[in-house]
Amino acid sequence: MDTGASGTAIHTQVADQLYINLYKARKTQAGIVGGGVIEASIIKVDSLQIGPHIIENCNVAFIPHEGRAVNFDGLLGMDILGKFGYRIDLANQIIIWQ
Repeated sequence: MDTGASGTAIHTQVADQLYINLYKARKTQAGIVGGGVIEASIIKVDSLQIGPHIIENCNVAFIPHEGRAVNFDGLLGMDILGKFGYRIDLANQIIIWQ
């Protein structure tokens, strides 16, 4: 979850696991924390399930993951977070969707 991100992004390794071909994807530049820029591949996915919600025909940015290992596959941006009510349970590190 990243309330400062305008779009939702998923690591490119997930695209490989889902057999999504990124070679023909629309390419764009995405700004990252610290002022850097990375290349992202934009794919329109048929559907994306976030908690109890299903978003159909949405654009997702696939970005390379570099650096230390993390235990998440991407981030939810305001394009998704802005559509639904939710609250954050920080103690249990979960999003409670409304």
